Amino acid sequence: MNEKAVVDRKQQKRGEKTVRKVLDAARVLMAEGGFDAVQLAQISAESSVSTGSLYHHFGSKEGIITRMIDEFTDQAMTDLEKLDLVGLSFDERLWRLLCLTCDQFRDNPEFYRSMSERVRSQPAIWAPLRELRRAFEYRLLTELADDLKQRGILDPQIAIHRMMQAVLGVLTHSVVFGSGPVKINKPCLNNEIFAIGRAILFLPAPEENT
Repeated sequence: MNEKAVVDRKQQKRGEKTVRKVLDAARVLMAEGGFDAVQLAQISAESSVSTGSLYHHFGSKEGIITRMIDEFTDQAMTDLEKLDLVGLSFDERLWRLLCLTCDQFRDNPEFYRSMSERVRSQPAIWAPLRELRRAFEYRLLTELADDLKQRGILDPQIAIHRMMQAVLGVLTHSVVFGSGPVKINKPCLNNEIFAIGRAILFLPAPEENT
C-alpha cells in the first residue's frame, strides 16, 4: 500500500469514528426529548465533534436522522436475511420472526418515537421502514404460506399483512404512548406479541365469513 493510500485509509477511519460518535450522541439526546427538540449544538457537545465537522459529514441535522434511518434499516435487513429457520415447525418459525420484530422495537424505542413524531410533517421519512415491512412480510409469506393454506387460510398474503398491521400497531402504541396491556419493557413481550400475531393470523378473512 502506497503512502497516499495509507493516509486516505487513516482519514477514512477517522471519518467513520466521527460519524459513529455523532450517531451515538444523537441517539442519547433523542431518547431524552425526541429528535426534533435536539439542536446541532447539543449533538456537537455530546459527541465532542465540532459543528463544522457535523456539517461536513452530514450536511444538516436532517442528514443525521437520515443516516440513522439508513443504518437501522440496513441492520434490520441483515438480521432478517441471516435468520435461519430451516427445519423448524410452523410455530417456531413464526415465533422467531415475531421475536425479531419485538427486538427491533425493544432496542430502538427512541428511534420509533422520533419517527412517529416526524411522520406528521415529513411522511416520506417512513419510506425505508415501509420497504423493511414489505421485505419482512415477504419472508413471512415464504416461510409460512404452505402451512397456512394447509390450515384453511385461503389467502396467506392477506392474513400475514393483516397480522403485521396489528402487531406493528400494538408495538408502536406501546413505544409511543407507554399505555395498554402490552409494554415494550415487559419480559413477556415476545409471548404476548406471538399470541396476538398467531390469533390474528388464523382469523377468517371477511370474504370467508359468508
